[in-house]
Amino acid sequence: MLKSGQEFHLRLFPSMTADAVRRKFTQFGIIETEIDRIYRHWDEQNSERYKSLVKELWPKHKHEEGPPTDAGWHRVPIRIEYRFTQKYYRAIAKIAFHYFLANTPCGFTGREAWFEPIRTFIMQEGDEKQFFDVKKPRIMLPVGVLPDGTALLPRRWMHLLCGIESASSAVVGVYTLFGPERPPSPHFVTLFHRPSPIWLPEHHYGHAYIYGNSDLGDTRAAFVEPIDIQMTR
Repeated sequence: MLKSGQEFHLRLFPSMTADAVRRKFTQFGIIETEIDRIYRHWDEQNSERYKSLVKELWPKHKHEEGPPTDAGWHRVPIRIEYRFTQKYYRAIAKIAFHYFLANTPCGFTGREAWFEPIRTFIMQEGDEKQFFDVKKPRIMLPVGVLPDGTALLPRRWMHLLCGIESASSAVVGVYTLFGPERPPSPHFVTLFHRPSPIWLPEHHYGHAYIYGNSDLGDTRAAFVEPIDIQMTR
C-alpha cells in the first residue's frame, strides 16, 4: 500500500528474483520510497523462499507475523482495477470498423478518405479519445442496470454490436461480453464525423453474438441473431 492509500497486488513465484520484483514496480509505476506498508501471504511450501526474497528487498523494514488464518471460507475486502493499454482500444476500434463495413447499406469499402484517421489509429496508434464515446447514442435494450441499482440480465452470455449511421457520421456500439452475472458496458466508436448539408434518415442495425446454453435447450455452441435497434431521444 502506498502512502497515498493506493493499493497494488503483486503475485510472487518461487523463481522470482529481487530484480524481477523491482521491474514489476517500474511496470506499475511504483516508487519504493512511497510504499507505506506491505501485506504478504503465501503458502507454507515456499514460505522460506518468499521470506528470503522480502528480506532482500527490504532489509531494514520491520516484519510482523500476523495470526494464522483458520481453514474455511472468509470474506476479505478487495479492490480490482483494470488498466487498459492503447492496444485494447485499437482492438475494439478494429472490431467496430469491420462490423460497420460488413453491414453498412451504403457500400463503403473502408478506403474512403474520411476513414483515414480511424485506419491510422487501428494500424499504428493515436489518441483514442477522438473516437471513443464522443457520440453516445441512447439505445433501448431489454437489459441493463435499473435506477434502484438492480439489473435486468439475459440468460445467456453474449456480445452485441450495433451501427448507427447517417450522412454525417457513423457510430458503432461494441458491447463486449455480458450475461447472467454482468450487465452490458458498451464503447461507442465514432468511425467518421463530418459536416454534411445532406439529410438522410439514420440506418440502424445490430447483431447479438450469443454463447449457447445447453441448460436452456440450445443445440449450438454459439449463434448470431439480428436485433432491431430502437433509439431514444
